[in-house]
Amino acid sequence: MRPIRFVPVILALLLGLISCSRDPSVVKKRYFESGNKYFEKGRFKEASIQYRNALKRDPKYGAAHYKLALVSIKIGDVGAAVASLRRAIELVPPDQPDHWDAVVKLTEIYLAVAKGDKQYMDEVDRFTKELLKRDPNSFDGHRLLGDYNYALATEAYKAKHSEEGQTFLAAATEEYRKADSLKPGQQGSPCNSRALSPPRAISPAPSSYTAASSKKTRLINMRTPSCTACSCFRTSRNSPKQF
Repeated sequence: MRPIRFVPVILALLLGLISCSRDPSVVKKRYFESGNKYFEKGRFKEASIQYRNALKRDPKYGAAHYKLALVSIKIGDVGAAVASLRRAIELVPPDQPDHWDAVVKLTEIYLAVAKGDKQYMDEVDRFTKELLKRDPNSFDGHRLLGDYNYALATEAYKAKHSEEGQTFLAAATEEYRKADSLKPGQQGSPCNSRALSPPRAISPAPSSYTAASSKKTRLINMRTPSCTACSCFRTSRNSPKQF
């Protein structure tokens, strides 16, 4: 008769397991963890499916949006990466590193593929200010602000606004100098250097442009691994992959 005594306990345990398996918060974490395992193995299609499954259970799951953005970066899908990064910035709390990594990655994408678009450049301006407000010695903040000013200088010289271009170049050079001083000689993943060359419309290039370009090129070898996405986007933006 003793086994009968344990029947209620066993039933309670089974009911608990069933309820857990149906709990959206538990299910989404299982999908998320499964996606992480696939991601670590380089199986991005499977990882994407699992992160999307997690988001079906909780559309405001910031961590899943962030990791889905990383998948999109890996495969060079610009549109999907931007959408996921924007959601991650919105939903991942600012006290978590992933929030600021999403800010950096989105800023890099805008600078790589949306130069000259005021709406996106205004966001770049805001993001760099936020990075430097959070940490005045942010390497990413200074190098991205340098890129922003460099992009503005390029547009100014194309429009034959030389004085304005000189101002932006001076600001870019100063930001690159600060970034260089924060992480001198640190090696990282290189970006596409050809995209950093002065445009033909700037001829002859002023000495300040050459100085800024030199500092910018030097920083190519100091960037974080996320910058690899920039060169990928430049070559694949016209033929994005989707799952």
